[in-house]
Amino acid sequence: MDLLADKTGVGGSYSLYYDPDGKEKGRWGGFVYTGKYYVNDKGHFCNVWLDWDKGKQEGCWSVSHKSGKEVKFEPESGRADKPVTFPLKEGNAHNL
Repeated sequence: MDLLADKTGVGGSYSLYYDPDGKEKGRWGGFVYTGKYYVNDKGHFCNVWLDWDKGKQEGCWSVSHKSGKEVKFEPESGRADKPVTFPLKEGNAHNL
């Protein structure tokens, strides 16, 4: 969680802010959404977007980084999601 806390991930048409208290906010196009994130017992980053499917869809990924400036999320096995990589900016860079 320390890797992402108080940072904003930016990519294409979206941005994601990871609050140090485990809450997250995202913007995709004109839609702003909220969620929560945590580390599971396998050491994977997990999140739940509260605005989608009433918070019932949890996703977990392994996270790797390059000097804390870029992160790569690899989905847990069995998920159809593709890996995603995006740069990190300090703080709430997009005022989410």
